[in-house]
Amino acid sequence: MDLWEQTKKIAEEELEESFQITISAAYSLWRKMNTEIIKELYQVHQPAHIHLRTDHSTFVIQHVLDGSTDFGIVYNKPMSKEISSVLIQQDTFHLYKHKDLNINEPAEFQDLTDQTWIYLNWGRSFQSWMENENEQEVKPKMEVGHSDLAIQFMIDLKGIGFLSDTEVKQSDYADCLEQIEFNSKASIPSQSIYVLFKESRRNEAAMKATIDIFQQHRPV
Repeated sequence: MDLWEQTKKIAEEELEESFQITISAAYSLWRKMNTEIIKELYQVHQPAHIHLRTDHSTFVIQHVLDGSTDFGIVYNKPMSKEISSVLIQQDTFHLYKHKDLNINEPAEFQDLTDQTWIYLNWGRSFQSWMENENEQEVKPKMEVGHSDLAIQFMIDLKGIGFLSDTEVKQSDYADCLEQIEFNSKASIPSQSIYVLFKESRRNEAAMKATIDIFQQHRPV
């Protein structure tokens, strides 16, 4: 029995010291992530286990705080002294159209009246920009809740819409979409994407190694 207990203790200690990382993000943010970061983490440090989770942003933050997730990827980092962050990407947005659609440039909201405008709300800052710019309250022909749907209907209906540059580049339909100039008083605000971690865990070996890799891939 003593030998059995010693064996269990050694196994538990080895497991605790092994490189294990859990990273959580919303589905839309996984799509925007530079997978080279995860690949480098896997190749350089040879972790015993990497767990990539998908969850809502509010739960991602909560899981980082309670320690059930090592890292979370979110827009709009929380103002908590317990959480530290690394900026890993700036998501930018432009007006795109189906390549076969003819529209004068630079386009304005009034020009969208007679077009198949597919609308997706990209968050608070985007919605605020839209309300300030769309003074004539031009209504979209269709409103969707997911970027995949927005792109799909823009292809199927030869439509137009405001899209994330990253989403377009990663889409299978990138060759069918064209970015066009849009006339507005202010540019569409970009969105910052952060990786979060609990500050009290910064110096743990696996955490430190992962933080270093994220910092190396920060936008210039």
